[in-house]
Amino acid sequence: MDEEMRTVKEVADLTGVSVRTLHYYDEIGLLKPSGVSAAGYRLYGTDKLEELRQILMEAYGSKEGVIKAAANPPGQEGVEQMQRQTDAVCRRLVRCRREGLSEASLEVKLLVCEYALAMKTGLRLENERQVMLGMADTYDSYEKAREALDGQYEEPGLAAYLVRAIRSFYR
Repeated sequence: MDEEMRTVKEVADLTGVSVRTLHYYDEIGLLKPSGVSAAGYRLYGTDKLEELRQILMEAYGSKEGVIKAAANPPGQEGVEQMQRQTDAVCRRLVRCRREGLSEASLEVKLLVCEYALAMKTGLRLENERQVMLGMADTYDSYEKAREALDGQYEEPGLAAYLVRAIRSFYR
C-alpha cells in the first residue's frame, strides 16, 4: 500500500506551522519534502511529519511551546522583520569575510548570535540551536540545499562562510 502524502497546506493545517514557515524550512534545507506532485506541490510523508515534530519539539522546547507557537504564529510582518534583520547581518558578514576575519573571530560570532536571535524572535523559537545547526547540516549534506542557500546571497561563498561560523558559534 502506498504511503499517504500530504500537501504543504494539509501539513500546515495538521500541525499549525504556517505554509510560509514550511516553505522556508524547505528553502534552507531544514525540512525537505518527500516529493513533489505532478502539479509541482510539495508533498510530505509520515517520515517527514515525524521529522517536523522533532524539529518543533527541539525548537520550541516542549509540547506546550509547540502548541503556543501554533496558536500564535508569526505574522507576515514578523517574518519580514526577521528577513530584514538577517539580511543586515549578512551584509556585515560580507564585510568581515572580505576583511579576512576567521569564522571563529569574536566579531563574526557576535553576528551569528544576532542572526540566530533574529531567527529565534521571527519564528518564535524557544531554542534556535536546532534550527541553526539543522540548516548547517543540511547545507553540508545536500547539493540542492547548498544551491538554495547560496542563491539567497549575492556574495559568492557567503553561505559557506555563514555555515562555518554557525558551527564555530555552537561548538
